[in-house]
Amino acid sequence: MSKTDIYIRDIDSAVKAKLETISRQKGISLNVLVKTILSDYAIMPDIRLMNDKYENLFKDMTALYNYSLEKNEEIISENTALLRTILELIKS
Repeated sequence: MSKTDIYIRDIDSAVKAKLETISRQKGISLNVLVKTILSDYAIMPDIRLMNDKYENLFKDMTALYNYSLEKNEEIISENTALLRTILELIKS
């Protein structure tokens, strides 16, 4: 990936001061902090999209699991009823 420079003009002095404070607290340069912020901002839509896809997959898998669980409960109930009938026939 090629790299290029971006120059930002007319930044409010309070914003720059806050960014400088944050960069000092993190022990990184102002340049590294701003690059990190811009990179995070640029990839945020991709992360949100991936998160939405994962969330939908989780919902689908949960619905499928619950459906299977309900069907299994029905089958177990039917089998239990059949076994009771068979036991009654055997006893009589």
